[in-house]
Formats: sequence, structure tokens, C-alpha cells
Amino acid sequence: MSANSHTADDGVDTHVAPHRRLQPTGMTAVRWTRGFWADRFRLCHDTILPRMTCASGCR
Repeated sequence: MSANSHTADDGVDTHVAPHRRLQPTGMTAVRWTRGFWADRFRLCHDTILPRMTCASGCR
């Protein structure tokens, strides 16, 4: 599938497929608020990413 096309390699137009039941969700339309994935997201945001940044040249 190309980046600018809604047509898969098999020729099916996934943008207007009549039998499609699921719709993609925009990146800003949802948030992790509680539970397993919220905990993992918070850990990554608050601990892992800052440490990775610091390891690559933090002073």
C-alpha cells in the first residue's frame, strides 16, 4: 500500500470498503486514562524517554 493511496496491494479500496466494520481513530481522539496501557504510557513518557534523551547527550 502506498503512503498516499487508500488502495491496498490487492486492489481493495480500504477508504470506502462497504464491508469494513472498523474505522481508524485519530491520534488525538483517544487517551489512555487508567489501567495497564495507561501505566505503560506514563512510564515511557516520564522515565524511559527522558533517560534515552539523556543517554544520547544530556548534560
